Order: sequence, then C-alpha cells, then structure tokens
Amino acid sequence: MDGQDFSRTSLAIARIIEGIMAMVNQNGYQTGMGPAQWAALRYFNEANPESATILSFADNHATTRGTASRRVKSLVEKGLLERRQNTTDARSHRVVVTGTGKELLEKDPIFALVAAIQRLEPDARSDLSLLLRQVISRFEP
Repeated sequence: MDGQDFSRTSLAIARIIEGIMAMVNQNGYQTGMGPAQWAALRYFNEANPESATILSFADNHATTRGTASRRVKSLVEKGLLERRQNTTDARSHRVVVTGTGKELLEKDPIFALVAAIQRLEPDARSDLSLLLRQVISRFEP
C-alpha cells in the first residue's frame, strides 16, 4: 500500500502510537535495557513453566531461535534471567527470572503507559482496548 493512500487521520493515529512507544522505550533505555530485552524479561516473568523456553519465546515474539537465544543470553549475563535444566525434558532448559530481574520489573517502563491508561474513564479504557484489538487484528506488516 502506497503511503499516499492513507488518510491523514490514520497517519496521525499511527504517529501517536509510535510516539507513545518511543516514550516507553526511552524510559527503558535509561535502565540499560532495550525494548527487545524488556519484552523478553516480561515474557519469562509471565510465562508458565511449560512456556518458559527459548523456543516458546521465539514463537511468541515472531523471531528466530538464534535471536531469542542471544536475547536470553544477554539477560543471563546481566543477572536478570537464569537457565535451568528442564526436569521433564533433559534436552531443553527453562528460563526463570532472578530476584534481580524481579526487582527491575518493579521499575518496568511500561508502567508509565499503564498509569496513563488507568487515568482514563473506565468506558474510555474499554473502548480503547476494543479499538486497539481491532487494529492488531487488521495489522499487515
């Protein structure tokens, strides 16, 4: 689709969303972590034990196993994640968030966005959720 086919309103909304994510990402960089590292840390913090693997992370974040492995390795080196032998499958490892990782998650830069959303009226939050889900369902990279 050619950029000239977009309405000004659609382009303005896309730029607002881009600006919001830039603000969240900027706050994340101040902790020494990029957006991809924050996404990995959040994923493993919320994953159930069966999904706390590099392969599951790669599948859920539409990335390669190699990229996911490097991302996890960088967080292990920072002391935020650790790899543990999977007790049900010796060929794989589970990835768990360390105490240091959990402490950092308490300062998650996405919380500023959560707080801004929380300040909306309940009906506005509900409408925003519905509209953003519709945007995601129509997203074609």
